[in-house]
Amino acid sequence: MMKNRCRLSPIKAFLAFFFLTSQIAGAVTLSPEARISLLTASPGQALYSVFGHSAVRVQDSLNSMDIVFNYGTFDFETPGFYTKFVKGKLPYMLSTETFIGFQSEYKSEGRTIEEQLLNLSQDEKQKIFDFLLVNREPENRFYQYDFFFDNCATRIRDLVDKELDINWDENTPSDLSFRDLITIYLTNHQWAKFGIDLLLGYPCDRIASAWEYQFLPDFMHDAFKNAKKGNGSPLIWETKTIIEKFPQQEEKLVFTPILFCWIIFLVALLSLLNKTTSKIFDAFFFSILGLTGILLFFMWFFTDHQVARWNLNLLWAFPLHLIFIFPALIKKPANWIKKYFLGSSIIAALLIIGWFWVPQNYHPAFFPLILASAIKGFNLAGFFNPISFIKKKCCKNSIDK
Repeated sequence: MMKNRCRLSPIKAFLAFFFLTSQIAGAVTLSPEARISLLTASPGQALYSVFGHSAVRVQDSLNSMDIVFNYGTFDFETPGFYTKFVKGKLPYMLSTETFIGFQSEYKSEGRTIEEQLLNLSQDEKQKIFDFLLVNREPENRFYQYDFFFDNCATRIRDLVDKELDINWDENTPSDLSFRDLITIYLTNHQWAKFGIDLLLGYPCDRIASAWEYQFLPDFMHDAFKNAKKGNGSPLIWETKTIIEKFPQQEEKLVFTPILFCWIIFLVALLSLLNKTTSKIFDAFFFSILGLTGILLFFMWFFTDHQVARWNLNLLWAFPLHLIFIFPALIKKPANWIKKYFLGSSIIAALLIIGWFWVPQNYHPAFFPLILASAIKGFNLAGFFNPISFIKKKCCKNSIDK
């Protein structure tokens, strides 16, 4: 849904602006031939496009106009771009482009575009068009983007809902959470799914309403198809496919997050057989968990990403691991260090025992990581020492002989 269409040279940008402005300026009043439609682009291969895209097309042959209004654009030239992007403060904007330009881009990416012609009276067409023109003004075009609640799809839905009398179908296909909904689109992006499940907190596991489903273009497409106007007529007059997407092969990922994390767990167990190896592993493992916890803590308290709050991954990825792991590796660590790792290990063990009852939906790859942190934590606390156990066994066998 996120799409940057601002990579134009100054000359091209000026020409595009001049062309679009001249089109709009000459057709403030739409003719009876005008048509307004919802464009829905299918998911792309790249991660930024994997959830699809929505836009509004306004065409009026009598006024030589065929333009697309797009709420999914941002500008790389925004001061502090990367800082604002990470903190969830990057402004998105409504932009316009020719339909030919819009179509050619999605055609080159091999993505389907479906067009749903809205069933509108002349007055309704004008109201929507006027709203878009006002919203396109420099002082109005920017908005605070929110992936789940204020994006390229929801802006269009809210516009239609505000300007028209619409009865939306309140039945959902199934009871899915926000996390479930985005998982549908991440089949070929398993590492991205792993990272998203790490960063998104408990709010993502709330069951979404039919209205909230529409943050995804595909579901908004279906909502428009099923919607009725106040007079009982359908909101959509007709639907047609403008571009048919290329057949895409599913990527078979061998080195999956689940495999990787179980390998880490196996290495954690093997490291227990040698004191030096165990210390090296612990230093890396708990440092990474600590750094992960710091990131989750930052996302919760220092960004505007509402869905990153109340992240229960902090129950096993403690930020304090980064501080306490190194004092724990000395020959005789202090008792309070041991108590810290005992406490963190008990919490990790409880997460394992109550895996299916934790309110936040954990990624399956987290299981071996949490299990490893519990075992290694108990080892650091002095409650699980296989090296000493093996030595005692060896000594006993020697004496018996």
